[in-house]
Parts: sequence; C-alpha cells; structure tokens
Amino acid sequence: MNLRGMSAVITTVIFVSLALIAIGIVWVVISNLISNNSSSVSSNEACLKLDISSTSAKCVEKVCSVTLKRKAGGGVIDGVKIAFKDTNGASGDIITEKFNFEPLTTKTLTNLSSGTTGLASKVEISAYILDKSGKEFICPSTKSFSVSSSNCVPNCAGKECGDNGCGGVCAPGCLVTQTCTNGNCVCVPQTCVQLGKTCGSVDDGCGGSLNCGTCGIEQVCISGNCMQVLRIFVTSSPMSNGGNFGVAGADATCKSEAVSKGYSRNFKALIGTSTRQASTFPILADWVLKPDTNYYRPDGYLIDKTNSNAWFTFTPNLDNSISTGNTYQWTGLNPTNGAVASSNNCNSWTSNSGVVYGYSGYANIPTMSVIADQNNICAFTNNRLYCVEQP
Repeated sequence: MNLRGMSAVITTVIFVSLALIAIGIVWVVISNLISNNSSSVSSNEACLKLDISSTSAKCVEKVCSVTLKRKAGGGVIDGVKIAFKDTNGASGDIITEKFNFEPLTTKTLTNLSSGTTGLASKVEISAYILDKSGKEFICPSTKSFSVSSSNCVPNCAGKECGDNGCGGVCAPGCLVTQTCTNGNCVCVPQTCVQLGKTCGSVDDGCGGSLNCGTCGIEQVCISGNCMQVLRIFVTSSPMSNGGNFGVAGADATCKSEAVSKGYSRNFKALIGTSTRQASTFPILADWVLKPDTNYYRPDGYLIDKTNSNAWFTFTPNLDNSISTGNTYQWTGLNPTNGAVASSNNCNSWTSNSGVVYGYSGYANIPTMSVIADQNNICAFTNNRLYCVEQP
C-alpha cells in the first residue's frame, strides 16, 4: 500500500472541506450584513420627510399630556418615543407610545409621567419603526418642544364636570345631551329637529315630552316620523241591507269612505268569496292583502305583517287590533288561513235571508275573533266592513 499517496489525498480532502466551511461562514456574515443594511435602508426611507410636531404640551406637577400633529410625508411608523426634560436639563424616563400615526392626523396622549426631578420644561419626540425582526429603529429627527408646567393641584371636590382649577376638566364629564352648570351635568332638552322627528309625541331626552306635529292625510306617524304605508279602516256606518251587498257594492262603499277621508289610493273590502280569499299559490288577483307586508291602522299602530300567503299568522295574536271601536264587520273568512268560509258568507254576499249565515269579526281585539267572532244571520243590519288600502 502507498501510504504517502493516501496521505496526500486525505490532506487535499481536509483542505477542500475547510475551504467550503470558510466560504459558508463568510456568506452568512455577508447575508446578515445585507439583511441588516436592507432593513436599515427601509427604516431610513420611512423616516425621510417625516414631520411630527407638538401643538400642545402641558404638565400639572408630573402628570402630562401632549397633542401631536403629523403632516404629510414619510412612511409608516409604529409609534413615538417621548422624553421630558426639566428646567435643569435633566431628562426623565423615555416613554414608548405604540400606535398607528397616519399622515394629516392628530393624537393626544394623556396621563404621561414626566419622570423629571423638577417641573418639565421641554419634551423631545422621536418616531420609531419596527423592522421585520421586531427591533426598534428610532428616526434620527428628534424634535424638542416647550412644555407648560405648574404645581397646581386640581380640585374637583363635589364636581363632575367643569374647570378643575388647573386648566383641566373634572371627570367624568357630561354627555352630549347635557351641559355643565356649576360643576354639575344638567340635561338639555332636545328639539324635534335635533332628534330627527317629524310627528307625534316624543321624549325630549330629559323626561319631558315634545309635540313634533302631525302627518298629512296620506301618511301615518311611526316612531316619530311620517311614513306612507298600507292601512286598514272600519267603515263608519253598518251595511243597511244585511249581507246582500255584493263584492262590487262592498268595494264601492270602501272607496267612497276613503275619498271622504281624503285618501287618494283605492280601498277594497276584506270579505271572502271563491275569488277573493287568501291562497297558498298563486295569490288570487282579487285578494286584497299583499304578502309579507305591514298593515297599519290610520292612527299609526301596526296591525301586523302578513306572511308569504298574504294572511295574518296570529302567533298567537296580531300586534294590535284593527280598530279601537266596538263594532262587528262582515268577513266570511276562516281566521286560521284566510280562506273563504263558503257556508258562512251570505251566499257570496248576495243574501239578506234570516236562515243564511255569515261570519263577522269584532274590531277591537287582536285575536282570531277579529275575523270570525260571530256567525250572524244575513238579515243582520248592524255589521260594517274592513277596508284595505291597495298599493
């Protein structure tokens, strides 16, 4: 075996390995330098043209507040470093305030401790940026501003608002609907305009009541505002010929009364026939209620909202009765689904016989009795009609 030749080979392998290791070490160092320089360059670019100033800096004893204003320019920063100096030039602790400070905005920082031995006379402010590793880079453009300081001790005894005697205000302060009078918050009644209300009786925010007016004849007052809605009213007089009035006659009665009330829209009678009843699908053309629609009384109270079959669900009752009057109205409808009660609709409203019957509902009740409370003979002449507004 040629030992000298093998030794030379081993020596060569060792030298090559050492060279590769050295190259790797150099590359890591260079890579870190490049990364650090890149981060430094990026941070410096963010600091360029950055302009942050203090528009107000006040200290009462050692509790301070500073209002900062940022002008246009510069990049994204992660917060500011603040340091107060007293009249002897001694600095307090550096305060770090982390927040997103957008250009053309202001920010007021409160309850800052100056950390100075004497009264603070200046405050120094620097922006800082966090690099990808989370390391802070402080922008080199530190600025100094004057501080207004005093030894004044705030006095808020028995006060919840107003001057604390040191240029500040007493806490907790007043609500936007209140004013500060002699250190106490006093409620200021709001107006209808301030509350955005146009009708009805409205709370003024202080326990009083405002009269915000009335609505036009075509509108109802809902939550203090006039709105155009669909209404149901009860006719003012009974049907004199019992149940013998016909669909056309009932609609003509509703239309006539609507005109006398000043309503411009058409109204139809809520009565049941084979062609005028609630139906699962399709909804009949002559049916007077619309699906998924709120219906109101003329006084603005919501009666209820219909379901997809254009009928009231009674779960368990209507929101409100159809009327506050103690009257009965011909309906001829099944209250559970709005279908015609064909045996109880006075022969489709063509009979005033004493042996033929028709359902009638009681107006001033929110239960199903509002549709079918009694089964009257068709010769009965005291029943009225429900009239439904058409869109």
